[in-house]
Amino acid sequence: MSGDLFGYTPEPEPFTDIRNQRDSVAEEKAVLCMQLSELCRKVPPSIQSASIEKTRAFMHTRERAKKVLMGKRSSRTELVEAIKNMRSYA
Repeated sequence: MSGDLFGYTPEPEPFTDIRNQRDSVAEEKAVLCMQLSELCRKVPPSIQSASIEKTRAFMHTRERAKKVLMGKRSSRTELVEAIKNMRSYA
């Protein structure tokens, strides 16, 4: 920074680094994966007595959710979206 007309230069602010946040992201993704696997494992009662179209839509949604669940590079957003889609059938 440059000084002013009289030579005053403010002190630079000390650098503060943020902590590594990767552990918390990994924990959150693990929790989301557990929730999604539980939703994929059971067929909701609304589907057990549903029409063929609704059952096929559920099966398609479950297959997409399994792909997200098995993907090593799935983001938190993808996991949350898959959970939301699966919960819509509950």
